[in-house]
Amino acid sequence: MTCYQKITCPTCGNPDIKKSGRNTQGVQRYHCWNLACATQTFMLSYRYKAVL
Repeated sequence: MTCYQKITCPTCGNPDIKKSGRNTQGVQRYHCWNLACATQTFMLSYRYKAVL
């Protein structure tokens, strides 16, 4: 059975999200398509919490 996770932008809550590659550690990056959003790309979990 497959489990799906609904992904929304952590800044604006927009559900219109597209995959945007991976970072150097291999963590998936996502792109928010809301033009008014301050965050362009984000990750669901960050390795270093200083980013937040």
